Parts: sequence; C-alpha cells; structure tokens
Amino acid sequence: RLDLAVLGAGLLPRRARPSAQGFEIMVAVHFLANRLLLERCLRDGVLVPARAPDDRVPRVVCVASDAHRSAPRVDWARLGAMVDYGLRRGMAQYAHSKLLVMTLAQALAARLRDPERPTVAVHAVCPGAVASRIGREAPALVRPLLDTVMRVGFAPPAKAAVPVLTLAAAPHLEGRTGLYYHLLREAEPAALARDPAEQRAMWERSAALLAPWLER
Repeated sequence: RLDLAVLGAGLLPRRARPSAQGFEIMVAVHFLANRLLLERCLRDGVLVPARAPDDRVPRVVCVASDAHRSAPRVDWARLGAMVDYGLRRGMAQYAHSKLLVMTLAQALAARLRDPERPTVAVHAVCPGAVASRIGREAPALVRPLLDTVMRVGFAPPAKAAVPVLTLAAAPHLEGRTGLYYHLLREAEPAALARDPAEQRAMWERSAALLAPWLER
C-alpha cells in the first residue's frame, strides 16, 4: 500500500516519436502512463481512499508546468495521436501534455472526495525551471550552452523538490485537495483544466485509449 504517489516522470525529446504503444511520447509519459497507473493503483488497493474520519488520506502529487496555460483546447478525437515537431515546436507539445496533466489532477480531485473531505488528496505543482537532464536529447553542439544556462539560471533539483514535498507531506494541507502550486505559491490552474466538460472528455477519451491495459 502507498500513502503517497509523486508522478514526476518527464521528457522533452529532440524530435517527435511514438511510444512503444504508438502514442506521441510526451502525451504517453506525462499523461497516459499516469492516468493508467493511478487507476490501476486505486482498483488494485495500492492507493486506498479514506472512508472513516480517522483514516489517513493518501496524497497524489502530479508534477505539471505553468506552460499548460499556453496550450489551446485539446482536440479529444486526436488524443495521443502523433504530431510532427522538432526543437522549436516541441515546447508547444510539451505544454499540451502538461495541460492534460493539470486536467487529470483537477478531475481526480473532484472524483476522489466525499461531501466532507477528500478521500484521496490530489494536487499539482510547477517546480519552475529545474537544472535536470530533461534536455539531454539536445544536439551535441547546443548541449554545452544548455548545460551552462541550466547550471546558472535554473534551480537545482533539491531546491525544486521543496514545493513537491510540501504538497506531498505538509501537515497544514490536511483536508485539502485540488491545489496547484507554482513554486511555493498557491495558484489557480488554467480555465481549461478546471472546466468540467473538458475533464469528462479527458476521462472518457483516455479510458477508451487505455482500455487494453485497464482491463488486464
């Protein structure tokens, strides 16, 4: 059993490519894999929702990005479909995938609660620019410059982890769900992520795409 799940896997590929299952890779890693993992954990009793008042409420933290605000409305009929991008257009697809993450977090927060309190607390966080290896697929000529920029201007991973750990474990957040932290400040997600109609479309379309794995 898990009391906490932090969903932080991420990548920014040099060019478009499919996942092993045929989905666009950023949508697959950032969104579909987490959607599948959480549903399987809930179904299989790995994450157990609180029922009694004295039950511990598990927490889920989705690592998102404020880039989700720049993404347009999702074309749900094409969810997971391959799109062509390189270094320039890759950030637009990254923002699209993070809008899906934000929509998932908001939808789960609404679903996993009773009238009194959350049964599983679901939060999202943008840790800001982090000096990670997310740009490791950049061309060899660009990589030294990128490494220097990250080292000088981006937060080290230990510092960037603080807002993640706050949402994951801070006692003063007990009883709350659906929070979005931009760094260490509470913020409101983009309107598209909060739209119940978008959340329903996300849930239904992703369930259809993931049916072969959800049914195992």
